[in-house]
Amino acid sequence: MTKYRVMWNRLTTPSAALDDAEDMRKARLLAALSLSLAVILGLAGVISIFTSIFFPDPSISLGIVGTLLIAATSLGFWLAYRYSTTARYQVGAWITIVTIYAFLTGFMLAYSLISASLALGYAVPVVVATIFLTSAGTIRVFICTVILSTIMLPVQGITVVNFAVYWAIILVVSMLTVLVALLREQDLVQVKRLRALEAAEAERLRRELELARKVQMSMLPKQLPQFATLDLAAYSQPAFEASGDFYDVFELQHDRGDDALPSLGIVVCDVAGKGVSAALVMAATRAAIRAEVERVISPAAVLEKVNELLAESLPSELFVTTFYGVYDPTGGSLRYASAGHPHPFWWHGNQVTELENYGFPLGLVSGSQYEDVEVRLSPGESIFIYTDGLVEALNPRREMYGFETAQRNVELHARQNKGADALVQSALRDMEDFVEGEHQQDDVTIVVMQVR
Repeated sequence: MTKYRVMWNRLTTPSAALDDAEDMRKARLLAALSLSLAVILGLAGVISIFTSIFFPDPSISLGIVGTLLIAATSLGFWLAYRYSTTARYQVGAWITIVTIYAFLTGFMLAYSLISASLALGYAVPVVVATIFLTSAGTIRVFICTVILSTIMLPVQGITVVNFAVYWAIILVVSMLTVLVALLREQDLVQVKRLRALEAAEAERLRRELELARKVQMSMLPKQLPQFATLDLAAYSQPAFEASGDFYDVFELQHDRGDDALPSLGIVVCDVAGKGVSAALVMAATRAAIRAEVERVISPAAVLEKVNELLAESLPSELFVTTFYGVYDPTGGSLRYASAGHPHPFWWHGNQVTELENYGFPLGLVSGSQYEDVEVRLSPGESIFIYTDGLVEALNPRREMYGFETAQRNVELHARQNKGADALVQSALRDMEDFVEGEHQQDDVTIVVMQVR
């Protein structure tokens, strides 16, 4: 069945030159109708030939005249089908209508004793016109139907009463069909107008989101700070136009003296939600963190200050998970605090463990307390900081990449000691291999710091 369905779809596929969805639908329907009628009448013509030859009795067969009428009608529908698969599909609709008129009129003239009721078929072209033509075309077909039925009914030799009944039926059905066509065209005009407005609004939103994306990307560090003892790499990829993820890497002096090496600040955040609201919260969080890190040394104290600012202004459904760490290149220590952020991976001692630290996400609960944790980093050790878009990536079977898989793969690549950027790219390739081309559903951000 699938093979025949594919074949049928191919035969009734309209021209690619049609760019309007309504025209595409009409053309496909016309192709299906005209092709079906052409095949049916073609078979009927073959059967009529055999019956006319072997059963010449007029009460059994249609004879030569009827057979020729059926054959000509089949050819008319074949021609209509050929036009229906082109950009000029409405020509095919007119050919279909004319073919129906010709078929009915020919049979009524050739078989007057049995064909008075065929006059009711003159309403069919009006129905066809309603489906495939404009209201103006439908009105023209309606006029043709009234004229032909008025002429052909008396030719059948029927009584005045029968003429009045048949003609009234044709007139009422045709008028109702025309009325439906007029109302339908008005609806289509409104639908097209709404579609145009929706398309314009969608384009406006797309441009605004693209602008928001450019603004967001401009907030990311243009260049990572240079430290002789550190190898730094970062990556951020929004799932949609506007992102809730961001990272920041910057130097901090904090009255260390002009001769002392500056500290390194690392911030990785993930705003709950997606789109414009997440982007706005991201920008506000970045600005608040930037303002506080210049005044406060402790990462925990910075998170507490920013949490108070966000808790006063954010709605309850919006919050920000954050990792903030300060690395001292002189002593080789990393002091950090976390606000509900996934624990970074720490490559040390020939294995990967997590830098655990617990705290409520920023903006969720006013008065939240955070804790500083300090670790000492030796040469060759790495810190892998990420957002949950990495571990929550899904493959086509809706399986999650997961923390354990991510940690195992990071450990595998960290053993090779190829550098921070190589570690980032390897982790991304592992994730992409797992999802098997599935669309990214969440923003992914990674920052890697490796002690040389």
